[in-house]
Amino acid sequence: MRKLYYNENNDGLIRANLVYTPYVEDNTFIMSFNRDPEYHFDQEANSLFTDEVLKDRFDRELRFHEKVRRVIPTLEILDVDYIKREIYLEWPSDDFYMLGRNTSYDQVLPDWKEQWLHIIRTLRRVNVSKFSLHPNSFVVKNNRLIPFNWFFCFERDELTSLASVVKQISSERFDKVQPLLDKYNIHINDVMPAKEFEKLGLDCFSSSYPQELISEAIVF
Repeated sequence: MRKLYYNENNDGLIRANLVYTPYVEDNTFIMSFNRDPEYHFDQEANSLFTDEVLKDRFDRELRFHEKVRRVIPTLEILDVDYIKREIYLEWPSDDFYMLGRNTSYDQVLPDWKEQWLHIIRTLRRVNVSKFSLHPNSFVVKNNRLIPFNWFFCFERDELTSLASVVKQISSERFDKVQPLLDKYNIHINDVMPAKEFEKLGLDCFSSSYPQELISEAIVF
């Protein structure tokens, strides 16, 4: 039987994703690009995720997974239900965030920083801007750090804006974005190639990763 997949923090259970509804069933992770109200309980937020938006995110998850799987490790897609907008992935364990929650990422995977940096740089080389970079957008399999959550990806020259995606950014993370807008001289309504948002996107995760790693990733 499938069950909803959550992360945890010091306050208890928290959603592991703000866009799709994640489930686990045995060794399968299910991305359902639909809004299960038991999981996504804010009806006002749910109204922002129209069928058009969810279909776009579903399509991006598949398209960018296919694009990058030849150059970096990816999870195996076991099945896709295009009618239900569900993607079924192999699931080796909890996500990287949860694996490191009661220990350290270094204990989980000693060379994770090198692997993470290699992933970021490789994505740029194949013209992909990926903004889902929280540790819960990675898993570990056979001592390899493997990214997923490709729905928040763009071609690096693809035009976008923060305003168009802000609904899928947590309020906590958006609070960190606000001062960074001034730092990078970006307005929330600016429409620019996705690559122009990459430094800001990395900087948003400075509380999730060592600052020196973020600084190294920003250089390209």
